[in-house]
Amino acid sequence: MRHVPRWTMFNDSYQRNEVELWRRWIPQLSTSESAIRHAAIAVGSLLLKHDASAATPSSLIVSRGATDSFAIHHYQEAIRSTLQLIQSGKGDANLAGITCLLFFSIEALQGHEYEALQLFERGGPTHLVPSTKSGNSIKNALADAFSQLSVQWSMFEGSFVVAHKNSAQLDGEILTSGQAQKELTSLILQAFNVAAEGLQLKWMPRLPPEDPGGNRDGLFEAYKELLLRQSDIEASLNLWHERFLTYEKTQTQSADPVWHKIICGMLLLRFQSIQIWLVGSIGRSEMIYDNYLPLIRDAISGARDVLDLMEQSGRFALFSSELALIPTLYIIVTKCRDPVLRRAALALLHRAPMQEGLWNRTIVIQVCERAIDLEEGSDGFIHDLPPEMTEMLVPETMRLKFIKIELRTTNDDDCRGDFVEFNSLPYGFDGEWCITREFFTV
Repeated sequence: MRHVPRWTMFNDSYQRNEVELWRRWIPQLSTSESAIRHAAIAVGSLLLKHDASAATPSSLIVSRGATDSFAIHHYQEAIRSTLQLIQSGKGDANLAGITCLLFFSIEALQGHEYEALQLFERGGPTHLVPSTKSGNSIKNALADAFSQLSVQWSMFEGSFVVAHKNSAQLDGEILTSGQAQKELTSLILQAFNVAAEGLQLKWMPRLPPEDPGGNRDGLFEAYKELLLRQSDIEASLNLWHERFLTYEKTQTQSADPVWHKIICGMLLLRFQSIQIWLVGSIGRSEMIYDNYLPLIRDAISGARDVLDLMEQSGRFALFSSELALIPTLYIIVTKCRDPVLRRAALALLHRAPMQEGLWNRTIVIQVCERAIDLEEGSDGFIHDLPPEMTEMLVPETMRLKFIKIELRTTNDDDCRGDFVEFNSLPYGFDGEWCITREFFTV
């Protein structure tokens, strides 16, 4: 059980409810609930495999079969115990929520993205976790955990995952990093809702020529409403940022200054990456991101500082439900078209944890390199830029409009990985779509 708390990236002062869930409630319930005990053992076993992979990749090859068999055995026992509990009619929402979270962890740690997502959708926030106003600490912890997972799923651009509606209360001062995190998560969920609707609105099929009227008015009104929501979220993000900087200045006597810097750095990186994500979520042109190179430069510098502190202190989350380094750096690499800056972000991505939720570093690096390759029109990814390419401007027609990363699957050659679609409009906004579909292995 000692490996279970490593799921969450931050310490007690950051996300107390979620940490308490892993360090207190799951160990306690494991003594009396067979399903939770077996599922927790399976999670711990799979996390050990990730530890071994990070330390010495060759050891993973030697022990992988035995580790997976052990975890699968306990997973099967957990499922059997859960079915017995359901048949007895003695289960409750707390146990169901914890079991769902553990089962999700097992599937995600094995790279079974579709299965993990199905568990999340069927047993997640709307079904198992009622309002956190009840005062039930387990339900509060589950609400926090599922909220973090909602953020991660919404990061798969073009996916069918829709973030749950949320609202942030930005009144008064920020008193704790946990408060800052919850407020920012709420704003991120709102931003993803706008981005998902914007993606559909700006790229929906063109209206037929015989219907030039009515529907266009509706589309125009929807577009205006979405712009207003985008503006409101941007204002709320800026307000959160001002309040967070004030909080950060007051925390000069932290009991753990290094960890405090890591926490604050990660929160600021999330804020910056969502700002970058949001600016182009409604308009069709990808050229807008060129206006935000100073913000991108600051985000890359902040990510480098966080990684340096993590490596120096040895505090690295190998598997996190937080919106952490991989998805935030992915945004920067794919939205920034400056050839030098995006490669600097890609170099940092190579230093990120191997797995964060469903975000696998190996897959994301391959996707980023292929995206750069397609946009620069080169024959294979160029690691070392020649001088003449350092100031290259990627034209609109070469820029990818969106990338769709599908869920983990196995292809005809029994290789496990993700199908990815790169969507572009090389003949202009009125031309035909060019879709490059490729398979990337783990």
